[in-house]
Amino acid sequence: MGYDALALGNMDLDAPLETVQARFEEAQFPIISANVNAVGVLPNVQPSLLRQIGGHTIAIVGVTSEAAAQRSEALEADLTVEDPVAAVSQIVGNARKKADIVILLANLEKSQAEALALAVPGIDAIIGVYRGGQRDPVAIPGAEGQVVLHASGTQGEYLGVLTLHIDAQGQVTDFEGSSLALTDRYVDDPQMVELFRRYASASRP
Repeated sequence: MGYDALALGNMDLDAPLETVQARFEEAQFPIISANVNAVGVLPNVQPSLLRQIGGHTIAIVGVTSEAAAQRSEALEADLTVEDPVAAVSQIVGNARKKADIVILLANLEKSQAEALALAVPGIDAIIGVYRGGQRDPVAIPGAEGQVVLHASGTQGEYLGVLTLHIDAQGQVTDFEGSSLALTDRYVDDPQMVELFRRYASASRP
């Protein structure tokens, strides 16, 4: 689907370990989390990544709910899940040395994302995921001025669109966005339909 990255969520660990490992190996994009150490356990997991977009260097940092620790225990997987604030602070601090803009992909509750914005300097935007979400992006208080927060609910019901306007100095000057409800007005993609059919067939006893 052309993803740049997927933020590791605790629900991504809701399967047998060998299945999780196989799916992560298949992904043609990195799975990112600043606060989950998956070295030697899960493939294709890293704290962050850099992308060149519109003449700017963008750092994308992932953060995972601490509920992932319980999931890893159920998997009998040796994953280290750290405090999000401490881990994100370190990764964002390093990313700021190379990037103009830092975007956080956060698998956190809204209150946790807001607390992270206040606690960690250097974050420009947070793309979150929580039930209910919000239909349009908003500016929230951050450690160094405002942080743009956008979330479009869960379960793939909405497609979130966020546009950041960045000046020549690498500062976010404005933003706009929305959440598109994926109703019947959008035709199902044939390749995705076939993919779901194949996985559903494979899961039947």
